Order: sequence, then structure tokens, then C-alpha cells
Amino acid sequence: MNKTLWGTQLYRTGRKVCLRNSAESRVASPLPFWRLKMLVLSQSFLTRFWSRVNKTKSCWLWSGAPGSDGYGEIFINRKSLPKHIRTHRVSWILHFGEIPDGLHILHRCDNPPCVNPKHLWLGTNKDNMSDMTIKGRRACGEKHGKSKITEKDVRRIRALYASGKYLYRQLGKKFGLSLPATSLAARGITWAHVK
Repeated sequence: MNKTLWGTQLYRTGRKVCLRNSAESRVASPLPFWRLKMLVLSQSFLTRFWSRVNKTKSCWLWSGAPGSDGYGEIFINRKSLPKHIRTHRVSWILHFGEIPDGLHILHRCDNPPCVNPKHLWLGTNKDNMSDMTIKGRRACGEKHGKSKITEKDVRRIRALYASGKYLYRQLGKKFGLSLPATSLAARGITWAHVK
């Protein structure tokens, strides 16, 4: 019996329900997590997944186990698949089908437990880093936990180096930085946001 579930075709094969994008003509065998294209789920898995989703007006929040970084995770009991999979990836597969190689599932809402398909989008790692920077979630400069200098120090390093009176080594010693870190900061390669 074929049914459509959120734009994905369901094909009943014995006790399993196979999911695939309706545009595809085959059901792929399970692949490693980072190359996951298709997901063969049991009806009990779907029930378990949806029982842990709390739908609010905007976000659909995962109420099951979170990973260490706050993203939802669910256990898959299959030898050929990883033991845990991120719930926003499951939601993407359920609603849109395959995840192309090299792409990530990103959140528009910046809420890690959210599995609302309207809040998810495909992007590269570069897209993810850009999104983090634009939204102010990326720790850079003084906000970075391992930063040894401030923006004021960077301006002073650049001014002192531009004066021609100091070498990178001297500036590094003065500000407690390594030679490469001093050079990169003085040339604007690191701390590029500081003008």
C-alpha cells in the first residue's frame, strides 16, 4: 500500500515502512550517517519520533534526549546505520527526502531542538559559518574564549607596526602573543572585523 506522508512516499515491505522521495524510482540501501540519503524506518520509529515532538506556533520542539550541543538525537537500532541521528536531519528526510552529499541541514530559527521543516534549509559548511557570523553567534575577537588580546590591543599593534618602530617579534613580546599571531593580527588577516 502506498501512502504519501509529508511529500514522501511510504512503501510497506513486510513490517517495515520504507521512505523515499516520490521523484526517485528506487529505494537505496542504508548508508553511513554522513552520506545518509535514504532512511528505512519502522512504524515504531515513526511513532517514537513524533511522540517526542511538541508543536508550538512557530517551532516544533524535540522533547527527547538532546546531544551535548543541544540538538535533538534519536537512537536507530540498525547495524548499518549510526546508533544516534540528529532529529532535524530525520525531519528533513521525512519531509523532503534525501540530503545531498556535502550539505548540512541548517536552522532559520537558530533553535537547536527545532524539527519544524519550515525552519530547516540546506546549506554548505560555509553557509553555516556565514549564518553564524551574520547572526552574531560566532565567537570571534574578544568574545572567543581563548583570546589573549582585546580590539583596543589590535588597534595598538597595527598602529605601532605601521609606525615602523617595532618588529612583529617585539610586538608579540609586548602583548604576550606568538610571532605568527602578531603578524596575522597586524596585517588584518585575523581580527579582520577590527578597523
